[in-house]
Amino acid sequence: MLRLACLGFSPPSPARVEEFVRSSGGEAPAWGRVADTYVSKLRNRFGRADGVIDKGLVNYLYVGALALGLPQARIVHMRRDPMDVGWSCFRRRFHEGLHWSYDFDSIAAFLRVYEGIVGYWKRNLPGRILTVEFEQLLSDPESETARIFEFAGLERPSDWRSFHEQRGVVLTSSQQQVRRPLSAEGVGAWRRYEKHLGPLKEALRRYGVPGAPPA
Repeated sequence: MLRLACLGFSPPSPARVEEFVRSSGGEAPAWGRVADTYVSKLRNRFGRADGVIDKGLVNYLYVGALALGLPQARIVHMRRDPMDVGWSCFRRRFHEGLHWSYDFDSIAAFLRVYEGIVGYWKRNLPGRILTVEFEQLLSDPESETARIFEFAGLERPSDWRSFHEQRGVVLTSSQQQVRRPLSAEGVGAWRRYEKHLGPLKEALRRYGVPGAPPA
């Protein structure tokens, strides 16, 4: 949904962003336009709500626009072992045709760019982005969820562990996973296919992806 609100400069580049700001009449109206479009699209699809969680593979590209357009937004950056990420992307054929996910080198290049962009915004938006390590969340959900709720400025509900029983609408490829309780079954899932994933390991190392397995 965030990407749709940013179509005026998508895919983002310095030149596209500069032209979008110029044609919108300046910084304030440009990012106000993004915010108004985003909120309108959310309301049209989901109705009114106290809050919305918007997750997506390419949301990291629009962190700056979100931060400028909606200063009250809280940005949670979930990191996961790159081998698990790479294998998960490769094994799933996304219906929108994310062709970069069909090749190990493309996956590694994608992850390296993603890490660079997120790192840039963390440096330039201090205090606006909370990084959560997926594996740490699973090993210590009590502390990590407390940290997330505090960052979001929300009171953690007493029944937070039963999130999987909620009946809210889920329109992503995770719709089945969110109906299950927290589970570590996906951690290290790539190891079952390790003998076939040497090229993925090598690609992650070659592109300098943080957390890539050692040689």
